[in-house]
Amino acid sequence: MHFVKNRNRPWAFLSRDFWKYLDYFLAELNGGFCVPKIESNPTSYICLVVLIFVHAPLALMAIPFVILFQFIGLENHVSMIYDEKKKPMANKDNSLTVISCNTCLMPEGLARANNLPFVEERAKQIADLCTSEYYSPTTSDFEMVVTDLPNDIDIICLQEVFNEQAWTILNITLAKAGYNYFLYDPHDQFIKSKTFHFMPIINSGLYIASKYPILNSKFVSYKSAYLEDGLCNKGILMAEIEIDSSRSAVVATTHLQAPTGGNRVKASDARCAQWEMIQSSLDEFKAEILATSERKIVIETLCGDFNTNFINPYDQKCKKNKFYETFLDAHQSELDIGTCIVEESVRLDDIATPEGLKKKVLECDSKYIWSSDDVNEEGECISNGDGKSKLDYIFYRGKLRFEYGQIHTTLASLTDHLLLSATFECES
Repeated sequence: MHFVKNRNRPWAFLSRDFWKYLDYFLAELNGGFCVPKIESNPTSYICLVVLIFVHAPLALMAIPFVILFQFIGLENHVSMIYDEKKKPMANKDNSLTVISCNTCLMPEGLARANNLPFVEERAKQIADLCTSEYYSPTTSDFEMVVTDLPNDIDIICLQEVFNEQAWTILNITLAKAGYNYFLYDPHDQFIKSKTFHFMPIINSGLYIASKYPILNSKFVSYKSAYLEDGLCNKGILMAEIEIDSSRSAVVATTHLQAPTGGNRVKASDARCAQWEMIQSSLDEFKAEILATSERKIVIETLCGDFNTNFINPYDQKCKKNKFYETFLDAHQSELDIGTCIVEESVRLDDIATPEGLKKKVLECDSKYIWSSDDVNEEGECISNGDGKSKLDYIFYRGKLRFEYGQIHTTLASLTDHLLLSATFECES
């Protein structure tokens, strides 16, 4: 296990401008999908088309370099940065607070198709909110759904951080707030990938920021994908994080197969195969740690966007795997809370504030919160309008400080998923 500081892309000077102008063009094109609509500029269309054609020959010249590098590159790659001059932070209260959220920080053109424009601005706002001072929950005033984040967040796990400008903004902003260790841009080289039956063209979008030293990391890509998910490197990003000289935690984040616009049952089949890989990936990572260290692993947690709603009949099979049978859900309660926001509604005024979004979440309002599916006799998936589609989870082995984790509406209008948190006790 080792760290590669940044992805080496010697061909980037040939292709960077082509992809930049293509993204600008798609942003202009997809502004009409946003609600409220973002007006396009006809003059911009013409200028961008010209610039795309001008830079296309240079981008084509980069292809041989890409293929060559894929042949000689590493099996997988995780970019990691940290400031060696900073003294590692000490764990003071024997606990570890982890948050997780799907942020939709993708290229601007694609983000606008998801009704979440202005990616770089959103990245800065998300980082600022994650590092603001909020409150310290206690047993007496504990609620499942809250508008604020907990104080002293130790580890931030994000999904859909595909955009290079976005992860740069996150790294810079979070570093100022005491986060000194970052994992981002994890991906497989597609020529050497075990997933050769589909060809990922972008990274996994997984991201981890930690206040404490990251001792080891590993990325494993999933072997199954359906439709457009085959174009990205979905997998599991794992990190061993130091608590003190004798103890560590395994913190991982993942993003599973999306319920695409195609056949949702087939998408669930691919997702189920990904669930099957989780436990073996974690076991292999822990075995590598224990082979070279005597540190005791006192917490294991996997968080992320699992795109799995166990109310859906077709997702029930995703429970039948070793991981689900072994790990606990930090947000398991009698209260069914949906964590995914309807794309068309994400920027509407009624849920533009944390308070407004909390109200709609607790009301299970299907105009704003994704609903579960029923399957009819013809095998078609039909929304049942319950407003309870929970797709995001924090699973763990260890001890929670409180009875449950929490669900936060703090990032209202900045993403189409709710943020989850859990605080763990670091047992001796």
